[in-house]
Amino acid sequence: GPCAAGYICASGASSSTPVGNTSSPSRPCDAGHYCRGGTVVPTPCPLHTFRNETGGTQISDCLPCPAGYQCGLGTAMATLCAP
Repeated sequence: GPCAAGYICASGASSSTPVGNTSSPSRPCDAGHYCRGGTVVPTPCPLHTFRNETGGTQISDCLPCPAGYQCGLGTAMATLCAP
């Protein structure tokens, strides 16, 4: 069936909720991104947000960057700003 939200499914994926690791073509959505249903290419979290877990399903799963940190496009881990 179609790929479930929170997952990346390459063509021919055998499951709508694949459990592959980060190097497999079908897997949970990458950290720093979110994946709507039917995703082949994950959508990066916007600037000034981050997501440190896999499996994001919508833009609201990307969290605001904490004060004193910087977050670029598709950030999985907020980076402390230089003093």
